[in-house]
Amino acid sequence: MSQLVSHEGATPLERAIRWGMKYGVLDADEMERLRRDAPKGIRQISAYISTAHLRTELEHGFAVMLGLVNLALNSLAPGDPQKAAKLLRDRGILALSREGNGRIKALRALPSDTFFETRDGSTADATPEKAFLEEWALKPFAPYQNERVRREGNQAQTDAAKWMVARVNGALDDVVGYHADLAGRTALLAFAAKLRWPRGSAEFEQLLGKLAARKSLSAPADVAEELAPILSLWAQECAKNVLPLIKQAGRRHELSSSHPDNPLTAWLLIPDVDLGDVDSSGASTSNRWNAVTEGRSDETTLLSIMLTVALDAPPRSFLSAEQFKKVVQEMKSGVLDIDRVRVFIDLEVPHPNQEALHQLWQDFRDEAENCLVDGAESLSKWLNQEVRVGPTKSTKPTKRKKSPSLGPS
Repeated sequence: MSQLVSHEGATPLERAIRWGMKYGVLDADEMERLRRDAPKGIRQISAYISTAHLRTELEHGFAVMLGLVNLALNSLAPGDPQKAAKLLRDRGILALSREGNGRIKALRALPSDTFFETRDGSTADATPEKAFLEEWALKPFAPYQNERVRREGNQAQTDAAKWMVARVNGALDDVVGYHADLAGRTALLAFAAKLRWPRGSAEFEQLLGKLAARKSLSAPADVAEELAPILSLWAQECAKNVLPLIKQAGRRHELSSSHPDNPLTAWLLIPDVDLGDVDSSGASTSNRWNAVTEGRSDETTLLSIMLTVALDAPPRSFLSAEQFKKVVQEMKSGVLDIDRVRVFIDLEVPHPNQEALHQLWQDFRDEAENCLVDGAESLSKWLNQEVRVGPTKSTKPTKRKKSPSLGPS
């Protein structure tokens, strides 16, 4: 029996045996039963994880068995040697090792993250069962407790997301490949907009439009009590990080794309374009583009549109005097948002025209850099010839010629 209490430091099992022997909870017969059962447990565990015949494996099995028993005692009688001694007397070494084993199996069954991997919504741990048992049986109790709390949190998030998605007539197929928080926030937005789960970018854009005037969100009143704090947190995150972005009508189509530069991808599950929406989406893009260009196809107009986008303003075919000055300032200081224009072209320009627009934008930037060598005044004079300034109808292109490949589609 000394093997069970030979480790340095007082483990729960060691304290239980010492307390039980001192105060008569564990009499001679009980101690004899423990001596008989301990080798059985060691052989069973050794056979499960490897072999019950090699000495090294028996020693490893002994360490794993002790870990399982200590896990059980730490869980059932934390810091209470009297209760632990009674558990040892009433249940024995074998039962307590099975108790510890069951707790580790339960830990493994909890999701290791919040990612929906399969259509049934499972997020199973990929670690083989035997390896997982050995790893966690040999760990101290504190890491086990922390991991259990973390995984229980993951379980609560996945449960909340599943419930919220179902609440707006979504399915698990809709969220496979995404994290629970993205799915949950998206479902909350659909609930607030009184819409079903958005399938396809067209429905997602409709959802954003419905919420443009909202300043706050709240969870459904019938949510289970244990899930309410999670949904409340998601609602607060949407109010702070999502609603301010969708107020600008001109940006909603851009924000409905799963493009990696879309800031909403950090907060929401943005569906891909539905195959049934491809034709209508293309027609819608062409209509929006024709409206922005006002039917013009000259490069002066097109550059003006791209520069308003670079300033994070609604796209239009001319720059105001204030915008013109700001463009010169930002180009001079090197802070003009070049990437915003690239994203705009990818999302808002009809596909047949995109390559030419990208090239036009690159050529414009190259020419601008050359002008910057001569100073801001030279840049301003050159830019004034390249873009439309002011909304007057008499404004005409001054240099660029019509380019059919860049015009409306």
